[in-house]
Amino acid sequence: IKSALSPQEVRDHIMDPTLPFQKQHQETYKNHAIEVNFTGTMDDVKKHIDENETKPTETLPVPPPAMCPCAEHMGQECDQCNIWMCWLTKFNTTVDDIFLHCNIHHCSGMITKDLGIHGTCKARFPRERYPNMFVNTDTGALLVKKGEPMMNTVSDIISYLFRCNTDVTSLLSGTAIKAVVAYVIDYITKSSLCTYTIFDTIQSIMDCNSEFIGMKNPARL
Repeated sequence: IKSALSPQEVRDHIMDPTLPFQKQHQETYKNHAIEVNFTGTMDDVKKHIDENETKPTETLPVPPPAMCPCAEHMGQECDQCNIWMCWLTKFNTTVDDIFLHCNIHHCSGMITKDLGIHGTCKARFPRERYPNMFVNTDTGALLVKKGEPMMNTVSDIISYLFRCNTDVTSLLSGTAIKAVVAYVIDYITKSSLCTYTIFDTIQSIMDCNSEFIGMKNPARL
């Protein structure tokens, strides 16, 4: 990427307390990656999730309504502001629902699958909790706030759009880049999915969301 800092330059900037880079880097990461829920602890989310509702993983994301500038400039609210706030509340609960069903790790207890020969999880769960985001001054690593030890690092917007298990990480270190390359190679070299399974998933989503794609009879596909 043109004009982008190399991983070593990023580390040097983070480790230098005289530069504003560390604080700016934390603010940028804080706005894009989270490891906590919006509406409370995992137990709180479980209590508020309605299992009878259609699963968000089987629906398409609802786009946000147009924002009204009145609340920002005049301190007032209108109908458009209320519509926006209702959408935002639904966004938060939907993302929490996706986190709960897609991003919580469960070890099966099988040594050959999730656990190593020493009985430790290969996915490194549970992970250490951090009450706040901070930088490890010894290594330059950025440790984000974590409230759920069995949850991976996620982005609320990405989870809302993709509606499945996702994982995000910062590519501002050589170690992270190598890890992601190995992770992707491991996935693309696995046995391919059955074509009929992919088509069946697409069909089920279209059946539940035909009004969003302007199709009166998606079953014709």
